[in-house]
Amino acid sequence: MRVLPITSSLLCAGLLAASASARADDELTPLARAIDAAPDDAKAYDNYALKAIGAGRLDDAIAHLKSGVARIGDYPNGYYLLAYSYRKKGVSDKAAFADAAVYYRMCVTLKFKESDAYFGLGKSLAGLGDNRAAAVALKRFIAGEQRPTAQKFVEEARADLLRLEGTAADPAKLRTEADQLRVEKRFEEAAAAYRKAIDADKGNLDLYNDLGNVYYALKRYADAAAIFKAATDRDPAYAMGWYNLALNYRKGEKLDAAVDAYKRYLKLKPEDPDPYYGLGQTQKALGRTTDAAVSFRKYIEMEKRPDEQKWVEKARQELSAIDASQRVPVPAEPAGKVTDEK
Repeated sequence: MRVLPITSSLLCAGLLAASASARADDELTPLARAIDAAPDDAKAYDNYALKAIGAGRLDDAIAHLKSGVARIGDYPNGYYLLAYSYRKKGVSDKAAFADAAVYYRMCVTLKFKESDAYFGLGKSLAGLGDNRAAAVALKRFIAGEQRPTAQKFVEEARADLLRLEGTAADPAKLRTEADQLRVEKRFEEAAAAYRKAIDADKGNLDLYNDLGNVYYALKRYADAAAIFKAATDRDPAYAMGWYNLALNYRKGEKLDAAVDAYKRYLKLKPEDPDPYYGLGQTQKALGRTTDAAVSFRKYIEMEKRPDEQKWVEKARQELSAIDASQRVPVPAEPAGKVTDEK
């Protein structure tokens, strides 16, 4: 393999950089002209800034966005893009984090992309070394962000928060705080507290169970299932995790997955009648009435506890309904046929 001399390599690198810069200029020039042609059009500034940020031309984005927010009276996205540009610039210029924090706070004041703004504010303040204020902002983001598509950023914020607050947290103390919040039915706060406890003691499967039950109480079945799945991934022999995973899959209408989870539990706890009732309901919902009837009969046969007899009665009702639906109707006698005994 032929190796270029150092001078040639540097020349090639310089040519590549120059080529990339030229391409960026080619793409940005018409966008800059669009701003000149319509200086009061917020969309024109957005288009330029997004392209400039993508090309790494942060100073160009900042300069045009500043002109935009100065000229346009109602341009909240301009402040948000300014905040983001300054935060990106802070990677190489720490002082830029201060400007980012200012613009993110302006977005919060304007209630524009407020959840995202708290995330960026926390990141910016952490970049400045203000860990206490950063933690406050990230907690606001975690508490307020419910969008499924943003959960990866929630996880990132939690990891940042753990790092900012230190890893020497006492898991027992954190769990006590979470338990108290749960007793008080402050479920959202309890969920955040259990999350912190898990971060401090990832091997404690009871914490996963507690958090999953909090999500269940909030009817956030997908979140609950994700937590119970994490517990069973960590320990496939964790029977309670499989049972609760099955329940939340059933509530979340992931019925095939619920059947699989019930069966995994039954392999670990074959003497427990409880899963047969839930398995029967799941099979019934899937239209597998024959399988459902088998499960309900098994539950009725096994369940002997006095305080569970109401569920036995419900299982009997379900079984009767299935039997009635499967009963073959008796054909009517032909008209005029004598039916008396001979």
